[in-house]
Amino acid sequence: FYTSVHPLSLPPFPKRRTSYRNAAGGTYQYNDPWKIRFGLMFEKSPIPNVNRNIFIPNQRQIVPAIGAQYRICKTLALDFGYAHVFFKKDNNINQVAPTAIGRIQGAQDLQGSIKNRLEAIGLQLTWDIEPS
Repeated sequence: FYTSVHPLSLPPFPKRRTSYRNAAGGTYQYNDPWKIRFGLMFEKSPIPNVNRNIFIPNQRQIVPAIGAQYRICKTLALDFGYAHVFFKKDNNINQVAPTAIGRIQGAQDLQGSIKNRLEAIGLQLTWDIEPS
């Protein structure tokens, strides 16, 4: 935003590109109480490498996931799952400090890299009110 006293600027909103997410998965009925689930997702980042910054370090992602369901009784089931997100390795950032009026004396540039890591664990109790 801008004020009458000091011109301040936020980093510009990065340009976006077409993105997509593809996923596939399945369920295997191991025996009566146990179901095994698995899946794989691929997502292309909408942020081009040129426009990535410290605030939006989004990258291409590949996400394998596994899970299981244990049916406790006809109306109750316990679900649990695990997913790990693999991010694209080349994630260097090299940005010149943007401002609305050009370079400001003492403005800091940003050079470096970001390492992303994401693990997801889920647990759910399902209650079927009207069991099939």
